[in-house]
Amino acid sequence: MTTLTSSEDRALSNLASKLRANKQDLFNLINFESGWNPQIKNPYSSARGLIQFMDTTAKGMGYNGSKDLIDTHKTRIAQLEGPVYKYLKPYAPFPTQQSLYMAVFYPKFRKVSPYTEFSDRVKKVNPNINIVQDYVDKVNRKGGNYTVKKGLGLGTMTILGLAFYYRKKLMKMLKL
Repeated sequence: MTTLTSSEDRALSNLASKLRANKQDLFNLINFESGWNPQIKNPYSSARGLIQFMDTTAKGMGYNGSKDLIDTHKTRIAQLEGPVYKYLKPYAPFPTQQSLYMAVFYPKFRKVSPYTEFSDRVKKVNPNINIVQDYVDKVNRKGGNYTVKKGLGLGTMTILGLAFYYRKKLMKMLKL
């Protein structure tokens, strides 16, 4: 299970809202592509980052390549608010999972039938992905749930501080 900080969850919510995409679908896509590791690199290509930016894509966005993109945007939030938004914005809105998922995997197929077959070249480097629906299904199977890591609020810290203070006083009184 992936854990996002409350700030990362807000950034994901904001991104989904701006792109008019389903937040869970966006989470699933990023989880499938990178496991939410903003520094990950595909060992078989130049793809890096949360949505696996290829060198050519990164260069088209103004970077020197995918390494430059992830070096410039090192964190989940930085990538969500920067290059992920910049890349997905022209394809928005995302009324279906397919429209969102294909925007990253194979943009030409965002609005085709889910039973449209990929070319042999695409199938060769993506085993078991023969038609659009295969990719959508794979993303959804890996998607899963996430939790939001909650920090201790001021109220919780105050209660813990008081408990510690009175525990020390009680221990003194009982001479422990």
